[in-house]
Amino acid sequence: MSILFFYFIWKKFSELAVGYNKSKHNGWFGILVYVGGSLFVGLLLGVLNEIFGWGIDFENNAVIRFMDIPVGLLSCYILYLILDKKWKSEVVEIDSIDNIGNSTDEVN
Repeated sequence: MSILFFYFIWKKFSELAVGYNKSKHNGWFGILVYVGGSLFVGLLLGVLNEIFGWGIDFENNAVIRFMDIPVGLLSCYILYLILDKKWKSEVVEIDSIDNIGNSTDEVN
């Protein structure tokens, strides 16, 4: 099931990157953030379990096992919004070929 998530996450991030004239290989950021976000929350939950003694059974608890899906998707969504905002601010629209070579202050 994770392979499907990886494919669709990679596809969405690749489409975002290509839309802003970036390399389509930026799609790997989404997969790394999905895995990294899940790993971070899992480690955090494990540390908190040891500190507070909650007694969570990590091996036989289906809720804990499937918790990585919403956490990973939320991590990807946050990165998607950040990249979209960042790349949108970097886009400079040039209306005419006469403006090539001018600074952005002169164009606007």
